[in-house]
Amino acid sequence: MKRRHLWTAVLQIFMITFPPTDERTDKTSPAPQMSAASIASPADRSSTALSETERSRQLLSQGRVAFKKQNWIEAEECFTASLAAASEKSPDTLFLLARCQLAQKHISQSAETLVQLEALEGTTVRCLCIQALSRFLSESYTDAIHLATQAISLDPNHRYALYVRGMAHFSMREYEDALNDFEDAAVGADPDFGISTAAIHLKRAQVFDALKQYPESVAAVSEALETEPSSVDALVSYWHCQRRDGYTKEALSTAQRALEAAPQDPRTNSMCAISFAETGNYDAARIYAEQWHQLEKSSQSATKLLCQLHHTCGDSTEALDLIGEMLSVEPENAWAKAEKALILATATNELKDVTQAQRIASTLPVRGELSAWCALVNAICWIDSDLQKAQAFIERAEDKNASSRHKSYLRQIKSRLRFAMAEQTKTGI
Repeated sequence: MKRRHLWTAVLQIFMITFPPTDERTDKTSPAPQMSAASIASPADRSSTALSETERSRQLLSQGRVAFKKQNWIEAEECFTASLAAASEKSPDTLFLLARCQLAQKHISQSAETLVQLEALEGTTVRCLCIQALSRFLSESYTDAIHLATQAISLDPNHRYALYVRGMAHFSMREYEDALNDFEDAAVGADPDFGISTAAIHLKRAQVFDALKQYPESVAAVSEALETEPSSVDALVSYWHCQRRDGYTKEALSTAQRALEAAPQDPRTNSMCAISFAETGNYDAARIYAEQWHQLEKSSQSATKLLCQLHHTCGDSTEALDLIGEMLSVEPENAWAKAEKALILATATNELKDVTQAQRIASTLPVRGELSAWCALVNAICWIDSDLQKAQAFIERAEDKNASSRHKSYLRQIKSRLRFAMAEQTKTGI
């Protein structure tokens, strides 16, 4: 709707400036005489030009508001319309348009806009930054570093040039160089690139994480939150830190705080779903997992968590429906097959079908990142009918990097095995 309104405004301006000609008029015939009243006075023409200029300024202002909110599509529409309404190209508007295009990874379009910008102002610091960002997004990190360094040589305190170079260094695992650039960027100037101090602190935190300097990482995230207390990006990072360090209840509080700031963000709903699950409130977790799934249909993580929560809350039918959707798209999806076998083996109603569960489990992979989980599912499927086979699978189900869910099922199945073995010894079978 906004796009139609903006282009309607542009079309109206175009029609004022270039009124349609009557195609039926003979081009060789003399031009029709105009009355004095129909001839625009200089004042009228000045008024029209002023209205066009004012319209262009209004669109630029609207674009800046959207730009600040990182509403890139709306900002791009406003800047494009502003340029169309203006009698002369504005370097500032061209720059902002190129920045929006890169934010959406429209690299070729940004290059075309940059050509127009350089024609007006030459190779300036901001032009070099746009080029550096473009090369970074194209994964040409060495070129990005070279271009950003050129910009920094012209303006040593240019925050965005330092930021882009830091990101390129980070991508090349040159962590110390990246950290130096981010540290300098955090105290640099603040040109119009849509980058905040909080965002730079979060980049510092990423470097510290890569260096396994976790206390420093937490401190950097805390600095980001002090700068922007309602920053969703900062809250997401803080939540990850809390979960990594074992502060489960505190992580739930942070997740709820993030949800309040951005209730329609898939990330905040996923945070609440995970944190409620980790604190044992599975009904609440399922509510947020459903919301996450609705907001991000393509997310397998959302689908998997929702499936697990349906099963945990006793709604195995819903869980199997989701698994069926996954298998219809990817029939050999090992996770979906393992989950289906688990549900069929552990269901407490008419859905229970151990024979089918065993048949599915026998097709699960024995190697790869899911092999330990698949072995555990096999153990669960066989525990009531073949203790030796179940024991062999349990031995293969050990995984030092296992999830809390994996560890919980493994503890339960080991306990059941010990009890069954004891009963077997007692009866002499």
